Amino acid sequence: YNIWMINNRFERLADVQYFMIGPSGDHDHVWRGNLFYGATGWGFNGTPAGMRVMNNTFSLLGSGGNWGVGGCGTALNNIFSPPGSDGHHGALDYNCVSPVPCCSDKGPHDLWGVDPKFVDLANRDFRLQSSSPCIDAGTFITTATSAGSGTQLPVADARLFVDGFGIAEGDAIQLKGQTQVAKITSINYGTNTLTLDRTLTWTQGQGVSVPYVGSAPDIGALEYGSPALTAPPAAPTNLKVQ
Repeated sequence: YNIWMINNRFERLADVQYFMIGPSGDHDHVWRGNLFYGATGWGFNGTPAGMRVMNNTFSLLGSGGNWGVGGCGTALNNIFSPPGSDGHHGALDYNCVSPVPCCSDKGPHDLWGVDPKFVDLANRDFRLQSSSPCIDAGTFITTATSAGSGTQLPVADARLFVDGFGIAEGDAIQLKGQTQVAKITSINYGTNTLTLDRTLTWTQGQGVSVPYVGSAPDIGALEYGSPALTAPPAAPTNLKVQ
C-alpha cells in the first residue's frame, strides 16, 4: 500500500496490465503525471481501494491493446488517445477519450470523441498543441477543507502529493485563481495536512493542484506552456547508494 508513481514515461509497452484479483488488503496507489504508450496491453483493472489515476496520458500505438480503467477508485484529467478496446468505469471525470471505445462510462465533463491534438503523435511527441481542447479543461484534484492562511494547508486528499521522503524535493502546489507556487516540505497523511515552504491564503473548498498554466489544470500528463517540459530535472538530494 501507499505506492506513488509520479511523472514517469513508460515506452513501448507490450502486454502490461496493472491487475489485482479479489480483496488483497492493498490500498492507496497514486498514478499521477505519467505518460504510457505502446502496442498492447496497459490497463488498470481489479485495482486496490483508494486507487487514484490523475493527469496521465495513455496512447495506444500499434494494433490491438487495451487501454482501460476498470474498477478504479478515481480517474481525473487523463487522456486516452487512441484508447484501445477496454471500457472505462469507476469515478471518472474530466478525461479526454478519443476515439470512444466500447462499453465505457462517460463522466459529466469528459471530452468524448474529441481529438486532444498532440504535437506529433507519429513521432511520440505527446505535448499539446496551442489549439488543444485539453488546455485548461481539467479539474483541481483536491480542495482545501477549511479557510485559512499560513503554511499548514488542510486538504481533502493529501495522498495525491509527496514531500520527497528525504530523497528528492517535494511536490509543488498551486491554488485555484492564484499564480503563486509553494513547495511541500512535509505531509501529515493522517490529518490530510500539507506543510508548505511559504505562506498562502485560501478559502474553504478552493481548488488545489500541482502547478498549472492558465485558468485551470490541463487534461493529460504534459501541461501546455509548463517550464518543466523544457527544463532539466533537479538532481536528487540526500540520495545514498549502499
